[in-house]
Amino acid sequence: MPGPTTDQGSAGRRSPTEELRDGGSLLGVQAARDAPEDVQFLAELSALDEHRKAYLERHPSARLDREDPDVSRMIDALAFFSLRTRQATLRNVRSTFERLFRNYFDFLLTPLPSMCMIQAAATAQRAEPALLPRSSELMVTAADGAAGSHRTLYDLRILPLVLRRVRQPLMRADGGYRLIIEFQAPSTRLMQVGTLRLHVNYLDDYAMAQRIVHQMRVHLERVQIVYDRSADEETSGELCSVSYGWHREVSDNLDTTHPIEQVRRFFHFPE
Repeated sequence: MPGPTTDQGSAGRRSPTEELRDGGSLLGVQAARDAPEDVQFLAELSALDEHRKAYLERHPSARLDREDPDVSRMIDALAFFSLRTRQATLRNVRSTFERLFRNYFDFLLTPLPSMCMIQAAATAQRAEPALLPRSSELMVTAADGAAGSHRTLYDLRILPLVLRRVRQPLMRADGGYRLIIEFQAPSTRLMQVGTLRLHVNYLDDYAMAQRIVHQMRVHLERVQIVYDRSADEETSGELCSVSYGWHREVSDNLDTTHPIEQVRRFFHFPE
């Protein structure tokens, strides 16, 4: 059977668009998209003139002289129309993407505000726990005197407790170590402590603090609490559950923060 025949002339022939693309004329138009409008217009004129030259090489009998006023006006009109069309298309595409982002990822269109961590200091007059609701507005003054308005991201329970001291790890008889953290309350009244959140800050070094938290997560066996008496390496108290990371309260389950926004906040202010 005869094999397929190929037209050598058509196989080696390239379209004017391919020649312009390989010659760099269309690349110049694409590169000038972010340039001023007059530069874009000149790039359009250059691309059309290259197309005119390529067409004349294929059709020498065509009357497309660049000096012809009619041809010059047509090229100018085509360049102006092409530029306006491209600009309108880019605006429409951009507005379409912005509408989509506003509908699904509106938080990505706004920069993240400054974030900080607050520490409440309970005075002797505070005898009961207090709750600072989420979105509570706080005025924070920087070292240079500038004041900024901030809002809390989560509900914050303020306990009338003071960290008295952290004792060095004590050696236990079974070979383990016990770390004793002592808190002091201003009064001897019974108080429902609930969840006691601890923030590890090692010399303002976030990476080192995370290493300490990781070691605690790996090696911590149990946590016990005792009231109104001293503790040593053998003291036994009430067992407590331990969790790591931020855990919302049950009443805070209506938080609608997008997961991507939570990741964005973490990298903005990991603490």
